[in-house]
Amino acid sequence: MYVLAAPVVAFITVSAAVASTTGGGDFCDPSYSSAAERDADFRVASLGIIIPSSIALAVGAVLLASLVTSRRRSGRGWTIRMGLAVTAVVLAMVGYVFLLVIADFTTDCG
Repeated sequence: MYVLAAPVVAFITVSAAVASTTGGGDFCDPSYSSAAERDADFRVASLGIIIPSSIALAVGAVLLASLVTSRRRSGRGWTIRMGLAVTAVVLAMVGYVFLLVIADFTTDCG
């Protein structure tokens, strides 16, 4: 469920953060009356990405720990399924790390 929900949550998080800005996600939009207003607007948008992504990473870490420590069954088929599940969770977590890296919208408007 975590792996299937990750792209949807990421899309909604970024879309909502960008839509919350006055300039519609354009850092250099002339609709901002001052640099301070623009910086405050994009600080809120950045937090709108950082907070849900951090929560999703924490959930992924708990899920990953649960998967790695569960040793209820053995056998080749179970090992393959567990390996695929761990890989899928790690890939979803990497996506959230990517969102945290790109959460800084600031740029030089020249």
